[in-house]
Amino acid sequence: MTATGRWWLPGKENKPATGTLHIDAVGLSLELDGALDPIEPAEVPQSYSPTWVEHETVLGETNAGFFTLLNVLGMPFGLPPGSGTTETYRVQAAIEAASLECPPRYSHLIFSTDYLAQWIRPEGPKAMPVVEGGPYGVIAQRRQNFCSVDLTEGKVELYALTSTKTSQYSASIETQVTWEVTPNAPAPLHVLLQNWVGLLQNLVSFATLSPNRVVDIRVREAADTPLARVHLELRGDQLQASAPSHLWDHTLLLTPAVMRNQGTQIIAGWIRLSAEMPTVIARLLGREYQSPIVLEYDVSSVVQAAEGLHIALWNRPSIPAEQHATRVRDCVQAIVDPGLRAWADQVLTNANGLPLRTRLAELVEHSREAGCPHLPEDAGDFCKALANYRNLVSHGTRASAGISEIYWQARGLTWVLRAIMLGQIGLRPEQVRQQFLLNTEYQQAAHQLGWPKE
Repeated sequence: MTATGRWWLPGKENKPATGTLHIDAVGLSLELDGALDPIEPAEVPQSYSPTWVEHETVLGETNAGFFTLLNVLGMPFGLPPGSGTTETYRVQAAIEAASLECPPRYSHLIFSTDYLAQWIRPEGPKAMPVVEGGPYGVIAQRRQNFCSVDLTEGKVELYALTSTKTSQYSASIETQVTWEVTPNAPAPLHVLLQNWVGLLQNLVSFATLSPNRVVDIRVREAADTPLARVHLELRGDQLQASAPSHLWDHTLLLTPAVMRNQGTQIIAGWIRLSAEMPTVIARLLGREYQSPIVLEYDVSSVVQAAEGLHIALWNRPSIPAEQHATRVRDCVQAIVDPGLRAWADQVLTNANGLPLRTRLAELVEHSREAGCPHLPEDAGDFCKALANYRNLVSHGTRASAGISEIYWQARGLTWVLRAIMLGQIGLRPEQVRQQFLLNTEYQQAAHQLGWPKE
């Protein structure tokens, strides 16, 4: 897509530059005749050199309509329009609409991701009311509401919209499952992306066990303004779709039936969990977007996620703080050398954390209570192997586990964390157990690890 026209900085409508916005698989770029903020001419001739500039907002009127560009970056020479110099800027976001304020703030957000329809599985068209004065070619629409969540920060809805379209020669039926967010207060685009789009995209990835792309984002500045489409520099359509075109219950962590019955509770729980332990979710889900993935990075990431989850849940020391302080004081007082005493005091004071093996063992037992099936009665060897391999990756120590063995142990730990997180977002132990017994990927991991059958 290209849009050619006039571009200017807010408050400088009388000093526009002509040029073209390019939106393609490579990203977003703005090519102009001259600079957006040209250097004022000097009385004495001078040489020009590129200077790094950042513009928070750039406005444009083009053959494709009005645009608001956010975070426009470049190194222009600073020559004025008409000088014959072409300047190129990188653009982080382009919004297809005129702005009511600069920088713009939005009160409404609608977006979709990969696999939403395959995951939620809306019903096909039934009785669909006729649309009077609707979009061109649309004769009937039906909306199916799945969840509506009222939170402190705003409202989240998940629904499917089925449209029947006709033209002179054909007719079609389209269904799209969509997230709709109404924050309590208008917010800049980057805040909406971070606080809502990223969190709900992660929920889809967690529930479907598949990385997914954000395929459509639209925003609205006020209730009486039209929706504007958003193009992003780091767009999801640069990622390859990795999940199959159909997702069955045995490939999902959260089935459509569970989402239909408890969707409101799950969404609210996931947003709360994302606020409490963002690093855990980033470690657990981020590695799924790396392809191919290095085994050491994969194991290290899931073990770090486990450490973070343990700290977020309990955050307790190895022994009570007062007892530890007494031990440190007794040890340090016996050291004569002042420099050695100061070093020992610092090291020992910070050495009251639980061993990694202990943290992993407690998480395994907690996942058993959360409903995770097939776990062995004694998971000591499992926890020991993972801790040793993590120490190998982090500190260069020796580990005895083979590549295949440690791979499946990392998969097993991933399922342990998933079971705990499902409990944290509202699933009862019997529901977690049912989801795991249904999932073929978990069954395979348990079989490879030699965990007992049930």
